[in-house]
Amino acid sequence: MNLIGRSSASLMCSATTIFQKKKFCPNGLNKFISNIGQKTLSKSLPPLTRISPALGAEVTTIDLSRPQDQAIRDLIQRGLDEFSALIFRNQSLCGQQMVESLRFLGHVAIEQHYVDQGLTLDGCPECFVLKNDEHNPPLFDFWHTDKTGWKNPVLYTVLLCKETPEMGGDTCISNNRKAFSSMSEGMKKILREMVGVYNERNAFVHNSKVAQYLKNKGFDPTDIYDQFQDQFHPIIRRNPRNGMESIYFSPPYFSNSVV
Repeated sequence: MNLIGRSSASLMCSATTIFQKKKFCPNGLNKFISNIGQKTLSKSLPPLTRISPALGAEVTTIDLSRPQDQAIRDLIQRGLDEFSALIFRNQSLCGQQMVESLRFLGHVAIEQHYVDQGLTLDGCPECFVLKNDEHNPPLFDFWHTDKTGWKNPVLYTVLLCKETPEMGGDTCISNNRKAFSSMSEGMKKILREMVGVYNERNAFVHNSKVAQYLKNKGFDPTDIYDQFQDQFHPIIRRNPRNGMESIYFSPPYFSNSVV
């Protein structure tokens, strides 16, 4: 599920084992909670648990199948800004519940070509279904930023894990904000002036597995690829809420850059 907006981050919903780590509120979040206005409400807000030095935090005691008040919604939004990725453990959700629980974060996108190919969840066209095993390996298995080839890029990607293998099957996420902050000032200046040219077609046209899959489904890959047009996005994007800059780059979709 993809939500459209102006900054880039990822949100994961997971039903796997809970990490046992010390719980705390990140820098800035303590002040945010204390300023909500109702002392009793701030006490009820769940803590966030950092799960990695680079990015990511676990959210506990939030049941996304139930309506959330504004304080919880603000906590989720601020947590995404602070940690770039949030994990909600032990959720029991259908696709529609997932969509509705996080709709407050932005417009939920529907990719019509996925609907036409029968790749979305029945009754929930916002949800793209991924099911891989030894007999059905991933068609698209390399580092990328989701939907950089869209005119309106993705704000968040939401993953709901229903079944995991005993080993492997990882979804890896990198922190492009931290990568940018570690660069020299000279390199930052160069990248801030660059605009990337992206096209969804680039990610699939040379992928023989995707082409064969589409043919097996009765689709002409060329007809689908030709629907995509070049899109222009700055290489460095700024979060409008906290001003943090991040690298916005996706090799599979990338054509070239302009200054």
